[in-house]
Amino acid sequence: MQIKRFQANDMTEALKMVKNEFGPEAVILSAREVKGKKSVFNPFQKKEVEITAAIDQTEITIKKPKSFDVKIPCVEKNIYETNITQEPADFQPKKDFNNRLSSIRKRSPVSKKKQTKPQHHPKKELMIIKHKLLSNGVEHRNAVELIDEVERLAGDKIITGKDSYKPYFLKVLSGKKLVAGSIKIDYGTQKIVALVGPAGVGKTTAIAKLAADLAIFHQKQVGILSFNNNCLGGSCQLEAYAQISGIPLISTANSAEIKKAVKRFRSKDVILIDTPGFSSNNSEQMFELLQQIEIIMPDEIHLVLSAGTKNQDLHNTFLNFKTVAVNRLLFTKIDESSDFGNLFNLLLSTRVPVSYISKGQKIPESLEQITLVKLLDLVFFQIFPDNYQPLKNSKVIDVFTEDHQNVPKEYYIANKNSDIFHKRNCKSVKRINWDNVIVFKNMEEALKQKFEPCRMCCEPKSKQQPYLNQNINRQAKGY
Repeated sequence: MQIKRFQANDMTEALKMVKNEFGPEAVILSAREVKGKKSVFNPFQKKEVEITAAIDQTEITIKKPKSFDVKIPCVEKNIYETNITQEPADFQPKKDFNNRLSSIRKRSPVSKKKQTKPQHHPKKELMIIKHKLLSNGVEHRNAVELIDEVERLAGDKIITGKDSYKPYFLKVLSGKKLVAGSIKIDYGTQKIVALVGPAGVGKTTAIAKLAADLAIFHQKQVGILSFNNNCLGGSCQLEAYAQISGIPLISTANSAEIKKAVKRFRSKDVILIDTPGFSSNNSEQMFELLQQIEIIMPDEIHLVLSAGTKNQDLHNTFLNFKTVAVNRLLFTKIDESSDFGNLFNLLLSTRVPVSYISKGQKIPESLEQITLVKLLDLVFFQIFPDNYQPLKNSKVIDVFTEDHQNVPKEYYIANKNSDIFHKRNCKSVKRINWDNVIVFKNMEEALKQKFEPCRMCCEPKSKQQPYLNQNINRQAKGY
């Protein structure tokens, strides 16, 4: 048996030296990097490769051309060779070689690299979400608090992809009560709703949309009471819409007229109050508004704000109008904004829920009841614009089958808090909270449960009331 060390510039060259000297039957015992020798032409020490190899034979075949292949005895002596000239009588080359090889491997500093599985780093994905929240206008403390709660809720679960965190965000936000839902009117009771806010945010247009929504889609008797006599344009705007739709409107200013107007509307299900717009820093007008509000004592006071308003201005406006006991928020001009972090900050800091969002001038289609899913979609659409899919409700699928392809083209949807059912493509279906959805396979099933058909989608157009006609959108465009 012969053991020898070979030193070369790289591994390839060293292996060639081993093969040339020991042949293909050589065994590599160890390999390591060593520092090369200095010379006149190379004053710097260059790293080289050192291989320790062995062969279990007394003769070595030296590669020569085929006509010169000869076997010569190994007589060359090397300083790295072990002293094997004197062998004991009972020496067994193969067994002794295996023992030496195992002992060398144990002492060898070169060890196999441990193969580790790729680790999952959920914090990395959450940090990406956090940075995008910050870039979309969400305040740092709100983003950190939200991310920490989601991370705590997810725990040690392996979640791949930023999109998979959306259900966890939905669960976290559901406990913060950020959404109030639409105006709820109990049978036999009257509800008074006032809209307040600064000038130019769209209060009068929002009143027109709310009135149409309640009258057309919820079949409620609506009356409009306007305090907005200071603005000639706003008053004319609301009068024109009331004349087209047939909804009664009373404009008043002093406290005595306000009480008389409320008495005239005592048969109405809902009284909507349009208030004048003014700067939130105008203390005189704010005091006048407070006196008018105290006379009527509304059930709900919605603060109307534009989505394009700066973050700090939103907070200042809310603090100033807080004196009139605001308990709802209504955001307008959603279509004119691209980042909604300012709205998210206001909801998280004030904990006053949002009821509706408005986008566009169509009456009443551009007014939407906000749900937690829609609110989350507003924020997450900005964070995950690529291949984004909003959170969907599967109630319609579950009623029929687990297979999406077997859902019939015609089915009917109703709100469990109402007694009217609609076709699936009716515009009023968009305003139903999915938590309150009831699905009927056919019209007979809905009628059997004492639900009435919608006048807009389930009855012939000839039977529809004149003020319910869709031409109202064209006539009232811009109001």
